[in-house]
Amino acid sequence: MKLSEPGSTSVKRLLRRRSSTRQVPASLQRLYRLLLAILPEECVDFDETARADLSKTTGFEAREPAVLVRPRCTEEVQLAVRLAARHGTHVYPVSGGKNWGYGDACAYREGCMLLDLSRMNRIVEVNEELAYCVVEPGVTQGQLRQHLRASGCKLVADAVGAGPDCSIIGNLMERGIGLSRYADRAGHSCNYEVVLPDGSLLHTGFGGCPGAPAQHVYKAGVGPQLDGLFAQSNLGIVTRATVWLMPEPERFEAFFLVLRDEQPLGALTEALRKLRLAGTMRCSVHAFNGLRVLGGHERFPWHAADGTQALEVAAPELLQRMLDRHGIPAWVATGSLSGSSAEVAAQKREMKRVLRAVPGLQTVFLSDRKLRLLKGVRQVLERWKLLPRLCRRMEKVEVWTDFLQGTPSYKTLSGSHWRARGEPGPDNDPRDSNSGLVWIPPVLPATREAVEEVTAIGKSFFRKHGFEFSVTISMLNDRALCYLMSIHFNRGDEKERERAKACHDELLVELLARGYIPYRGGPQSMPFLQGAAPDFWTFARKIKRALDPDGVISPKRYL
Repeated sequence: MKLSEPGSTSVKRLLRRRSSTRQVPASLQRLYRLLLAILPEECVDFDETARADLSKTTGFEAREPAVLVRPRCTEEVQLAVRLAARHGTHVYPVSGGKNWGYGDACAYREGCMLLDLSRMNRIVEVNEELAYCVVEPGVTQGQLRQHLRASGCKLVADAVGAGPDCSIIGNLMERGIGLSRYADRAGHSCNYEVVLPDGSLLHTGFGGCPGAPAQHVYKAGVGPQLDGLFAQSNLGIVTRATVWLMPEPERFEAFFLVLRDEQPLGALTEALRKLRLAGTMRCSVHAFNGLRVLGGHERFPWHAADGTQALEVAAPELLQRMLDRHGIPAWVATGSLSGSSAEVAAQKREMKRVLRAVPGLQTVFLSDRKLRLLKGVRQVLERWKLLPRLCRRMEKVEVWTDFLQGTPSYKTLSGSHWRARGEPGPDNDPRDSNSGLVWIPPVLPATREAVEEVTAIGKSFFRKHGFEFSVTISMLNDRALCYLMSIHFNRGDEKERERAKACHDELLVELLARGYIPYRGGPQSMPFLQGAAPDFWTFARKIKRALDPDGVISPKRYL
């Protein structure tokens, strides 16, 4: 497809028609004409309301794009990127804009072309025999789950807590952490189709050999393994990928590990590491402290506290009453066992044996049969309007156990509104309530000493700046864990927003000085992370200059 002349009659007519309802800034008139010359009118949008909506964020700064481009296919992505390069416009691609805590759809800088890939939502292939699917960036985890169920396919995809509308490719490009034995989502994908900064197309692995039967089942191919270049980078735009799925197990059993006191957390970390190293437990275990769980049940009590101090400092008795009201312990960890009946029974016995060494730990296993019974009891209680608080707790257990089996839910986003003053919509989008949410997720060796050290560091900075210490700990592999600290703040309060930024910056500097490096970061974190590893980022910038000398794709987002 060739570029039409900017002054062509058809383009002028389109421009007049669209300008009758809104004015395109004079500085962007030429870009607008060129876009309309090569793309369908429905793919190009200068509407102020739409641009403002995509500039909403849970972070510290909101930035508005100059134009929205919503391509429907890879070829249209290529055309948009080539045009941006010629026009000197920066392209900021997003798959769905649900990158909560790390940047949303909000571009890194003002005035870019925001490339919204959500309309590219085809599930190209599902192969039940070899357990994989091929998807475009607009395919969400909720969409894939519904497709697998509707087709009767006995495959399951790993899920994350970002809700049903979270893009599968978007999340794996950020190396998101899931819940199952495929929790390393980027590690269980291959065969990327990538639009490079000059608009050319690359296929990684065996995908570069047309018709190769192994392109969907083997990651590396021959020569350098290129998949990793495009995760957490701005070296290209992934427009298609193969994602590996899991067969539905013969038997599934969820488990919950409850600590009434936080002191044995280190001992629990040691026990979980032993179980992972031995191969007894293959899933990713996630542990939540009481404040993290409380956010899913209630909002900050603004009627009783002004929020300038952490609730555990300003009103510890009130906080304890809130925790007791919902039966929330100091820590609760959750995961699942799956496989044949014999495998699950053996795993369960070994888990009980090893976990006996953790003081005061309560272990609860819920089989499929128990979960069905729990659901039946809840439905009876709700029908008779009995024990409403117990019903809500039972419902949360059901939501979480469904989630462990690959069914995402909007309810897992409830905790994001903890300090917000506004009300969320039906999909629990944290931007609707003007929630402030920024995450700091350092990677730790799975040892008691590391967990206790980072806990002490985090608490001191959260309390210094007046925020509740909300934490999720996730097992990344057999030897490492992610210690994710959530800074919740009211975005509508400028002073609180400034305190949250100071908390983020000071805590991150301290963690980096101690050698605890986050596995992931939003725009607000990248300058600190780059400064901590100058040799690495110097080399990465050489690759960026070679592939994208004009900085077309997301300049300064990573490189």
